Amino acid sequence: MPHIRLKSITCHQPDETDKDEIYLIFQGKKIWPKNVKFLRIDAGENIKIDLDLQFASGWADVELWEYDFWSKNDHLGNFYLKADNYKGEYTNELDENSHVSERAKYSLHWEILAS
Repeated sequence: MPHIRLKSITCHQPDETDKDEIYLIFQGKKIWPKNVKFLRIDAGENIKIDLDLQFASGWADVELWEYDFWSKNDHLGNFYLKADNYKGEYTNELDENSHVSERAKYSLHWEILAS
């Protein structure tokens, strides 16, 4: 069973003109941030996550969402993490094909602990 750690997320370009209010979903459930609805992030910022995930297959599909106060939340895209590689640290960009936003550019930094 793959075991990975989500280490941090970097914003290269927010979806909105000011900071984005982001959160992560995995397997249909909000997994991060804990105890709050979202965390605010702007271009050039990196936020520590430190969250471990275990799952049945060799792929983890982590969704990035942007919280909206007055309208439906925006699905910014997905990070597809292949966890059957060697143990170590990796960085994935927000998948171009899963983009709902043409502006948002993010990187997810993660580590394979066991595959």
